[in-house]
Amino acid sequence: MKNKYLSLFLIAGALIALSGCSSASQQLPANQQSSAAATTDTVSAPSSTTVVVPATPSTETAQVAISNFSFNPAQLTIKKGTVVTWTNQDPMSHTVTSQGLFDSGPISSNSIYSFKFDNAGTFDYACTIHPSMKGTITVQ
Repeated sequence: MKNKYLSLFLIAGALIALSGCSSASQQLPANQQSSAAATTDTVSAPSSTTVVVPATPSTETAQVAISNFSFNPAQLTIKKGTVVTWTNQDPMSHTVTSQGLFDSGPISSNSIYSFKFDNAGTFDYACTIHPSMKGTITVQ
């Protein structure tokens, strides 16, 4: 009889302990959700090119289109800390290469490449596949 009560007691205790566990997901308070989501920016393109850039409250962005065998705008002036994203809108691959600073490698059609400019200066770049394609970034 003692074993029967002991078994019932153990089963009841186990059920009480398990009832405290819930399969419902917990929501973060609204003020924590936005800060948790703002740890990184992810930029992706359909052809699986993905670049992750650390997010900061003051990160500025600029866009350059690669279209009709040219960079548009070909000359861009930005502030230090700006992330420039090149988007290849041509049907063939291009590169964005500045000797000794950055090299995107081949960027396929509908893909992107991003680079953060942390230092002031004037930076010329070109497509190594199509050398007539040239651009300049001026960082203030």
